[in-house]
Amino acid sequence: MDKNLELLKKNNPSIEIKEETEHINLEHLWTDDTFMLRYDKGTDFVDLIDIELPNELCAIFHKTSQTLELIYAPLFEKQTHLNRKTNFYYKGIEFKTEFKEPSPQLVFIAKGFKELDVPGESNHRNIRQFRDYYRDDQQTSQMKVYFEDKKPFSYFITGDFKKIKNEFIPFCKHLNIYIRFFDRKSPIISIVNIEPKIEDYKVPCKTNDGMYPETIATNEIDQVALDLLSIANDTGNARLKYLFHYQVLEYFAYYYLDEELKRKFSNLLKSPDILHNYSNYSKIIIEELKDYTNNTSDKQKLTKLISDYLTVDDVQDEIKCNLKYFSNDIEFDGHFKLSALINDDKIFDKIYSGAKETKEKKKEKDRLKQELINSIADRIERIRNVLVHIRESRENKVIYPTRNNNRKLLPYLYLVRRMSEIIAMKYNV
Repeated sequence: MDKNLELLKKNNPSIEIKEETEHINLEHLWTDDTFMLRYDKGTDFVDLIDIELPNELCAIFHKTSQTLELIYAPLFEKQTHLNRKTNFYYKGIEFKTEFKEPSPQLVFIAKGFKELDVPGESNHRNIRQFRDYYRDDQQTSQMKVYFEDKKPFSYFITGDFKKIKNEFIPFCKHLNIYIRFFDRKSPIISIVNIEPKIEDYKVPCKTNDGMYPETIATNEIDQVALDLLSIANDTGNARLKYLFHYQVLEYFAYYYLDEELKRKFSNLLKSPDILHNYSNYSKIIIEELKDYTNNTSDKQKLTKLISDYLTVDDVQDEIKCNLKYFSNDIEFDGHFKLSALINDDKIFDKIYSGAKETKEKKKEKDRLKQELINSIADRIERIRNVLVHIRESRENKVIYPTRNNNRKLLPYLYLVRRMSEIIAMKYNV
């Protein structure tokens, strides 16, 4: 192998070097499979020996000069922010930032660029436009018009990165916050979402094992719940999705009155002398509501709502689909822990046993169903508390806003989503 390519691979172990008859291909740069670099055999790779490619950035790190080069774009020079030179202090260390022409290393990479797949979130690390700019002999007439009066730019950050242990992502997140603090329209550093390698959860769906219905009977959904469900569907972030779906349950639980209280009010309102003695009846209603409010916590209201409007049948697909997940204790980044929702992997066999049902067996099945519903209510409420307040007061633990936690949250998101949809469809305020 070319000695310069050996040094490149030493600095970037994920890179795969493949030799063909006439070409050398460099693949899996930045751990990205959407493109590769292709060069003629005999190419001198000396420009690449001193660089690292940070996986979560569209950037090149020049080790010797301690410079992080953010790959930007060919742009009109008159844009105001391109003239900015800023000294940025992070953890007491000075970093100099400025826009200028790309390094020889980026030019070399751009000239070898070849797409393999659609851009994805990484957008081919912004290299494609540079490739098209530097290969002027292959530009179409439209491309020539597009690049006319434009120059390529990178955003350079120079400082002693060794002192911050090359922690590029926290550094760039800080820089983004301060850049936008002073200029709301300023471009910020793109951070690529690298999904953690954890278990891939299945998405529960009504049509996984069944046919899509030919006829659907709809009920009018309360407007507030309808808007919450709609925005939950439009939101990409798992934490926000969870909270919007939980708010549907919270909204209905707030207005929910149990059946006994409803019956009492209904009987009072049917009293023939209610108009004559409205003052007396008002006092009775106020006393009933006061007792109900004082003796019923938000969690109790939520549990009662779920118990009255949901059955195990409604959510069993959500649980069975990721049974392994729900059968184990879950610990999030931040040390917040949830004990296993299912302690008996045969619970559904017991609940839906086809054996002849005695009174005792029916009583046992009802107990198992209620325990499961109560456990679900407990866990979705605890997750909500930590997401909203960051710190769960009873355990002093947190769910950090990390991508790993977003993934771990998915099975409970699927569960609370189904619950909010069903209750919204059934509930009449």
